[in-house]
Order: sequence, then C-alpha cells, then structure tokens
Amino acid sequence: MGSVLWAVVRADGTLIRGAGTISASRAESTPGRYEVVFNRNVARCAYIATLGSTSNSLPHNGQIGVATSSRNEDSVFVKTDNGQNEESAESFHLAVFC
Repeated sequence: MGSVLWAVVRADGTLIRGAGTISASRAESTPGRYEVVFNRNVARCAYIATLGSTSNSLPHNGQIGVATSSRNEDSVFVKTDNGQNEESAESFHLAVFC
C-alpha cells in the first residue's frame, strides 16, 4: 500500500506542519509560487492541493495548481492566484499520494 505525504503552508512559504515534508518556500520574486520538498521521490505520485487557512479563518477565494518539479524529484511546485488569474500569495494544504 502507498503512503500519503502532506504539508500545510502559510502564504509566506512557512511550513506549518506536515508528514514526510522537509521544507516549503515561496519564490521571492513571484508571489504565489512555492516549492514543497519531501523526504522521498514524489515524481510519480499524485498531488491534491487546496487553498486553506493555517489558522481559524477561512481562506480567500482563488485557484491553485500543482506540478512535478523538473529539477528535484523530491519536490512539488505549487502556484496560487486570487481567482482573477493574478498570482497572489495564499496559504494552502497539499497531499501527495504515492
């Protein structure tokens, strides 16, 4: 049976909590672009992400996308926007199924 890795990441790229997660970071030059690094190869896994609060408040409306990293097989790229196709920093929850 496979395993589930996951991460909860603040809008500034801070890793709040996770399972099998080494780090999370936000691209300094572009709000809304993140890289989440796990403790194993996740290139052939499935990813599910949602905008989600890291506190007691509900997240803003928007969109999120995920993709395999071409430079590090242990990481996933995440992109968030404000729902109007403008990249914006948003907190999110990410699950990786391997």
